Amino acid sequence: MYGMRIGFICVLAACTSQDVWGLPTLVDDGSFGQWCGDSPCRWELESGSVVQRPTWEPTEQGIELRDGAILTQRREVEAAWLGEVRCVQAEVLVEGQPDLTLEVDLQDDGWVEIVAPLQSGDWQRQTFTATAPTWFDRMRVTLRHGGGNTPHTVAQVRVADPWGRIEPCDDAAVLQPSGTSCWQGDQCESGRCSPRSAAPEYWSDDPTLAWIKSVCSGCEVDADCLADEICGATWGDGPFFHRECVPSGVATLGEACGADSQCDTGVCCNSRCSECCDATAPCNGTGQCEARALRGLDSTRVIGAVCDVGPRPVGAACSFDEDCPAACVGEPLQVCAEDGRSCRGDLDCADGIPGSCLAVGVRQGTCQ
Repeated sequence: MYGMRIGFICVLAACTSQDVWGLPTLVDDGSFGQWCGDSPCRWELESGSVVQRPTWEPTEQGIELRDGAILTQRREVEAAWLGEVRCVQAEVLVEGQPDLTLEVDLQDDGWVEIVAPLQSGDWQRQTFTATAPTWFDRMRVTLRHGGGNTPHTVAQVRVADPWGRIEPCDDAAVLQPSGTSCWQGDQCESGRCSPRSAAPEYWSDDPTLAWIKSVCSGCEVDADCLADEICGATWGDGPFFHRECVPSGVATLGEACGADSQCDTGVCCNSRCSECCDATAPCNGTGQCEARALRGLDSTRVIGAVCDVGPRPVGAACSFDEDCPAACVGEPLQVCAEDGRSCRGDLDCADGIPGSCLAVGVRQGTCQ
């Protein structure tokens, strides 16, 4: 049985049946012998610099990280075959006094299961373990340089399924925060693993979202919350939109929602607080319900639906200047370009790059 699992894992991870330590690897060639330009092949140099260094074996090259280097390898793996992986073991072979940290993110979702400073040694193998998420189909392995000047050589990084050699994992179970992908409730800090909320389907064109069926959530129905709260939806520490207990009416026109009662407008349409929602909440009078497209991005990304009744009178609710005779006044309504969560600055967004947090309108605006 173990032999069958090893074979399947190695084929899908594009590795040989065993590595130099005799275990099947999940990372795609964690050695540094082949270089493509200024960095080792199959690794991405996100910052800093790296140089080749000899190891104890003349034919095997290692690597030294410098200048705060961040070296990352992302790898897709097949969730159907990795569903039985209970424990993941990471090992690094290092010489010298490295100012390095190893990070392993087993779902590449921002929740890093292994964060391990590497210790000095003479080609000392350093081993770290983590309880695997019940369901995962990708991983990210990162070597992060602290910026010091201590010389070192890393010969190999390996991430493997110990196939029963460690069962269960030596460490305590890693409980995941709300908003991270899951398969069952005992993975989650909240104890609840719920179907993923629909907001990304109306916002992001990221094809990887289709793989995520369930996320850790704070609630499933209003009864799970305090008396003055409802089970709405939002983002938390994790990367995915999820169910969470929130105050009633906390979200305003254009903000993300999971229930009508979460919006101060009383209407949640396609996971955005709106004034209307086609047949389920039609406009009064002659106005027609129209989705308000997010400016500057794909027109399928919307920030709610409004009743198109022409310029509104002074004092009426608004989200854009053109809604009013003169101007729409209020706080800026800002959302992250990649997923639509509310933000105050670029660092509030998942990628954090300049321009991530977009000003798309006015929050709780009033016509003047």
